[in-house]
Amino acid sequence: MMFFVALFSVMNPLGAIPPFLAVTSGDPSKRPKVALQAGLTTVLILLISYFVGDAILAMFRIEMDAFRIAGSVLIAAAGWAMIMGRISTAYGEVQGSPATIPLSIPWLAGPGAIAVVIALGEESVWAFAVEDVVIIVLLGIISTVLMLLASPIARVLREEGLDVISRLFGLLLLAIAIGSILTALSHAFPGLVR
Repeated sequence: MMFFVALFSVMNPLGAIPPFLAVTSGDPSKRPKVALQAGLTTVLILLISYFVGDAILAMFRIEMDAFRIAGSVLIAAAGWAMIMGRISTAYGEVQGSPATIPLSIPWLAGPGAIAVVIALGEESVWAFAVEDVVIIVLLGIISTVLMLLASPIARVLREEGLDVISRLFGLLLLAIAIGSILTALSHAFPGLVR
């Protein structure tokens, strides 16, 4: 249960609603397809990270803290764009389907979520791996359902409500990114950050 709570908090599927609506605003009829693709892609990314993420990082000699900092900078940039009301331009023009970038990476399967599953995958014994996989799949389903419900939620909240929510989630995203950077810096440079 602890893994579910930790991964849900880092993935923040509720926070994916404003960017989902923004990047699909050009063609709302594609929202169901994009939501399903993003959910499936997110699950695949997290499962690959769970089982072989530590080996991939080791192969490229990437420290987990460096990975967290790099990913957090991307999340901070996206959070800042949301705060400033430029959510659709946070990653420039989206070429093709936005399901993979920016919805799966970095929104749902961002550096925080990937780091959580890599760390758990390193420590996990096979008996708990089944439970962990079920949790990853369940969170992918929850994320997909929330994106599928994004249009009705948008109708209720209207543009003004979504703008407020987007800016609030942008602030939260920026705070999460800065916290992640500070944590990684404190691990990399003990004594530098208190």
